[in-house]
Amino acid sequence: MLRPAGRYLFRVWDSERYNPFASVSFEVLQRFFPVDTPRFLLDPVACHQIDPVKELLISTGFDPVVISVQRHVYEIADISAFARALIYTPLLFEIRDRGGVDPEDIAAALAEAFQRELGANPTRYPMQAILFETQKP
Repeated sequence: MLRPAGRYLFRVWDSERYNPFASVSFEVLQRFFPVDTPRFLLDPVACHQIDPVKELLISTGFDPVVISVQRHVYEIADISAFARALIYTPLLFEIRDRGGVDPEDIAAALAEAFQRELGANPTRYPMQAILFETQKP
């Protein structure tokens, strides 16, 4: 609940085009689970369409609405550790629910895919988010 004139800030990930961790991860997961592929790493980049969010904010009375794109490039010293960190999230529950695959095998395949996509350790890794800033009247 916001007070009058209260500020509301939130951020969503931009599309997988600007956050390759999502698309690369989903491609690797599809190899292990061609049917009912776990979506935990793809869903976060599914809210990237600005207009529907902007229209929702405007229609509920928020004003002004300021939208900015924030691009960051991160240094990843250990691609294998990065891949494991992505697997050992709530994604792990989706993997275990489907059964039959060792999460470490997926992490290793994901690390290989990142190395093909981004190069050897250490690497620079792009990520992009959309920031919404608005205010309650």
